[in-house]
Order: sequence, then C-alpha cells, then structure tokens
Amino acid sequence: MYNQSSATIPRPLPAGKTTPLCVDLDGTLVATDTLWESLLRICRYRPVALLSVLLAIFRGKAHFKSVVARKVSLDADGLPYRPDLLRYLREQKAAGRSLVLVTAAHHSIANAVAVHLSGLFDEVLATTEGRNLHGPAKGQVLTEKFGDGGFTYVGNSASDLAVWRHAAAAIPVCARPSVIASIPTPIEATFLAPRHWLRTLSRAVRLHQWVKNLLVLVPLFTSRDLLNLVALDHLLVVALALSLVASAQYLLNDVIDLDSDREHCEKRQRPLASGDLPIPVGLLLVPCLLSLGGWLGFVVGSWKVLMLLGTYFISCLLYSTVLKTKPLVDVFALAGLYVFRIVIGGFVSNHLVTVWLFTFSFLCFLSLGFLKRCIELARATQASPKRVGRRGYYPADTAILTAMGVAGSFASVVVLALYVYSESANTLYKHPFALWGFVPVCLLVQCRWWLSGSRNYIKEDPVRYAISDRVLWVGAAIGAACYWVAIGGV
Repeated sequence: MYNQSSATIPRPLPAGKTTPLCVDLDGTLVATDTLWESLLRICRYRPVALLSVLLAIFRGKAHFKSVVARKVSLDADGLPYRPDLLRYLREQKAAGRSLVLVTAAHHSIANAVAVHLSGLFDEVLATTEGRNLHGPAKGQVLTEKFGDGGFTYVGNSASDLAVWRHAAAAIPVCARPSVIASIPTPIEATFLAPRHWLRTLSRAVRLHQWVKNLLVLVPLFTSRDLLNLVALDHLLVVALALSLVASAQYLLNDVIDLDSDREHCEKRQRPLASGDLPIPVGLLLVPCLLSLGGWLGFVVGSWKVLMLLGTYFISCLLYSTVLKTKPLVDVFALAGLYVFRIVIGGFVSNHLVTVWLFTFSFLCFLSLGFLKRCIELARATQASPKRVGRRGYYPADTAILTAMGVAGSFASVVVLALYVYSESANTLYKHPFALWGFVPVCLLVQCRWWLSGSRNYIKEDPVRYAISDRVLWVGAAIGAACYWVAIGGV
C-alpha cells in the first residue's frame, strides 16, 4: 500500500505545478532485477554463450547489457510487477499526469515492459549500446529533459539518490529506511516493503520440509536401539546437514523453475518467483547452505557421510533438471530420494536397512508421490489436455495415477502385515502381536490422505498438510504405544 509521507519537507513543490512521473524498473516497477533474470535464462537456454557474455563486461556495463539482450529475450508478461505501484500509476495517468519509464535496463526490455502495460507510459528512456542509464547518468538525462526540479522520480535504491537530488519530489518503493532518510527532496508517497525477512528466508529454504529428514531416525527405531544416545546425536546432526543440503537444492530448483513457477497459481508466491527474495541472495545462499551442511556431515562421519550428502544433492539436482519432466520416472525417483534418507540413517547409525523396511517405505512414498501429482493435476485449471508446468502429465491422467497411488498404499500395508507375521519380527520383538496395531492405523492414515486429496483439502504440499493433520498425530501416538508394548516396555 502507499502512504503519504508525514516527514518534514525540505523543499516545497512549486505551487500549481504537476511534474511528470519518471518511474524506475528494476526493484521498483518490478520486484526483481531484469539483468539477473536475463543472465539466468542464458545459463539455462544458452549456457555455451555464457563465457562470451561475461567477457563483455570488460567493455563497459552498457555494452554488457546490450550483449545480454542480444543473447536472450525476456518475457515482460511474466515479470513480478508491484500491483500497488501499478494501481497508483494508473490513478495518476487517469488524472492527466505524464508517465515516463526510465531505467538502467536495456531498451529492449524497457520497451517490452511498456508494450505489456498497454499505453501506461508516454515515453521510455533506457540503456543503449553507448550509454548506461544508471545513477548520475540517469539524473543528468532527466535534468536535461525536464530541468532541475522538473520531474518526480520513483525509485528504490541508494543509487537513486543521485537522481532524487534533481527531482521535485520522490516516491520511494520498498526502499531501506536509511535510503528514505537520505532522500533530499519532498516525498510525495511511499510504498513500504514487507519487513518479514525471517519469514521470507524460511519460505525460501522450505523450513517445514526439514521434518522429512527425520527419516534418518527410522533405522534406529526399527532396530530397537533407542537408548544409543551417541547414534541418536549423530543422526540428529545428519538430519540437520541433510536439511541444509536440501534447502540449497530447493533454492536452486526455484531458480531453474522461475518461469514455470510464475505461471502457477500458488508457486508464483514463492520468494524468488515473487521477487521477495533477490536472485543474487538466493544464489549466494546455495553454496553457503551446501558448505555448512557438508561440514556438519564431515564432522559426524568423515568423508563417507560427506559423499552420501553429495550423492543426495546430485540426485536431487538430476531430479529437478531432468527426471521431474519424465512421467512416472519422476514419482519413482521422488520415492527413491525419501528412501535414501533412511539408507543414510542406517549407514550413520550402523544399522542394517532390511528388505522389509526398504520395500515398505518405498511403496509408501511411491503412493505419496502419486498423491502429490494427482493434487497438482486436480488444481490445474486448463480445460484442454495440456501438460502441467514442466511435468509430463495431462489432466486426463488423474484416474490412472490415483489407481497407481492407492494400489501403492495398500501394497505397503500388505508388506507391513507380512513383516509383523514374519520370523524376523518374532525374533526382534518381545511381544510382536502388538505390532498388528500398526497395520490398520497405517492404512487409515494413507486412505485419509487420498480422500483429502480427492476433496481438494490438501493444498499443493502433502508434507505441510501432514504436519497439521490431527488424525496423523493420533495415529502416531497409537503406533508409539504399540511399539512400546512390542519391545516389552509394559
């Protein structure tokens, strides 16, 4: 929302004079940096050209931006525009005010934005091959065109202070408090930035997904070694290391899927897609999280655990770039990544992951993978048989995917029942009959998830739904009680 500034005005506006609005693009009109957006597209679609593009920076920023613009085109329709600022600009336009788009972005990008906004701007001033319209250069051009104090400038960063010195008034957009305090001209209006950096970071690293990495504790439970505090301590550290590595992969995945996320009704709100988290910050977090996660893994289990973490990251990266676009292969790969967490837990705690545990967990997670795909398909709004995002599925596939997923749920419970009846359970547990309580609880929870998915109760992310599902927590309590009786706790 925009607010009229109540700060002391150091220089009053000329009486009866309406100055043209000169609007910046990067970080102001859009909540992202179009140069970074262009570089990401080069990395994805034309990686061979990346070296020549980077070398162009030695010939000046204007030439560099021109080379980038020639290598890739930016889709102006998909940029994250600031709706509150757009609403204000349209109000001013309707009141007869002249609007000028003035930006350090390349003129091809600026022109595409102006065309997309359908006549909002009367003129476009942008970077060309021989002139980088940034900072003082932008202020000089606007002063030559409108005169000193003859325009109102809409900007966001410290580099815009050089422009505001020559402006009649300023409109800071999501600027830092220190920048706002340094503005030397009257403030016509302000557009405040949401001050929830911790919340933005937690959403970017998918903090709620960290609960999945507690799967490393499963071998400790199935081996009846709960009192092994050393192993438990190591596993908790490994779970944290896995979480950090997974968060790095989530950020990298969001960078890769930037375009498709912006076309999605819910994923467009992700921090990178929406512009809440700057692209450079997201890219910087990737090596930081990887380094910290790798260090924790090395401290706990030396090079072997570090290699397992590296294998996990590479597998996730392969899934994000290639496997997730292959029908059925993506679900099997996703289930394999879940099981891999259990395998890591068994390796670190020195407990064997039995065929029973491997088969049950794989079938269970395979079912959840199909459930996730069915939810995505159910929420797709396309009436024609189009593929959903970068997936290889069509809305018509929902029925067969549901059948596969439900079959996986029942198959996993059958494996669990066979294990409870097996000689292995009779040997390991003092009262194995108590384990039969697991069977109906496990089936009930999985059937409930499928029913909730078919009724559209699960919004995109089954993990988030599972965390808040009271039936799951009741089932977990019953399962814990059964386990306690089985090991002879009572």
